[in-house]
Amino acid sequence: MRTSKRRRRVQARAQFRNPAKMPSGLAAAICQLLIATVLAAVINWAGADRVGNGVLVGALVWIGFAAPIVGITLMFELRSIAHHAITGGHTLIALVVMGGIIGAIS
Repeated sequence: MRTSKRRRRVQARAQFRNPAKMPSGLAAAICQLLIATVLAAVINWAGADRVGNGVLVGALVWIGFAAPIVGITLMFELRSIAHHAITGGHTLIALVVMGGIIGAIS
C-alpha cells in the first residue's frame, strides 16, 4: 500500500519538474496581468475614476464572476471549505486591490 502512494507522489512531482513547461510563477504573473487588463477595461466602461469606485467594481467582478467559478471548480474537485475560502479570498483581495489601483490612476 505504501509503495503505491509513494509511486503516485513521485509521478506527480515528475509532472511539475518537466523543463519544457512554463514555470508556474511566470504563468501566474501572466494571468494576473491579463486579469488586470480586463478589469481596467471594465473599470473604464463603468466610469470609475476613484479608488473607492475601482474597489467596488473589483468586488462586483468577484461576486459575479470569480466567486461562482471558484466555487464550481472546487465543488467538482471535492475540495474542503477551507480551500474554497483561501482560494476565493485570494481572488477577492487581488481584484479589490487591482480595482483600487486602477481606479486611482484612471
